[in-house]
Amino acid sequence: CFYVLSMKNTGIADSLLIQGTAPVFIIIIGRFFLKDPLSRRTLIAIIGVTAGFLSIFLPSLSGSRLSGNVFGLIKALAFALTVIALRKLKDIDKLPATAIAAIIACCISLIFMDSFRISHRDLLVLQYFGIIQTGLAFILFSTWSGYVPSTMTGIIVLLESVLGPLWVWLFFNEKPANMTFIGGVIIIASLVFNSSQKLLPRKSKYKNSY
Repeated sequence: CFYVLSMKNTGIADSLLIQGTAPVFIIIIGRFFLKDPLSRRTLIAIIGVTAGFLSIFLPSLSGSRLSGNVFGLIKALAFALTVIALRKLKDIDKLPATAIAAIIACCISLIFMDSFRISHRDLLVLQYFGIIQTGLAFILFSTWSGYVPSTMTGIIVLLESVLGPLWVWLFFNEKPANMTFIGGVIIIASLVFNSSQKLLPRKSKYKNSY
């Protein structure tokens, strides 16, 4: 729900890049609920992501994009809580939980409906979003994310924040604002900085004797 509200009230790049802060929320919340370690490298990344987020968010305080950016921030926090819950409760069957979540989201969305009239073309587009882009994608995500380290999850989630604004820029000519571009680069660089080291194989403390 917050994903849609964010997209409607701010630029696509702003919405997706603010969503890109979700891995930081995952790290912070995971520190308290999953007892995940918090290294100096991670702290540096958190500072970098915060700086990038403020670069995008602060200019919207005096403009019309504020509500959309706030919804984007709530979306990032909600997504982080979802990832933590999936890791904490990984023995629970995810398919019924995903179905129940969809029903709840549908009921909430009814509150914002102005009319139930919709064209055939829009209905086909919505079926794609509901079945493929959201439904199937979230089923796959909820199935495997509980068994994947949060570092890898953060890198995969980051791809949407990187590629989404690029597709919109190329196909719809929606060019991000300069501060959005700068903030996005800072956020992406900080997350890659944090995750890349953890993805490298550890060096053995024993020298090769051959």
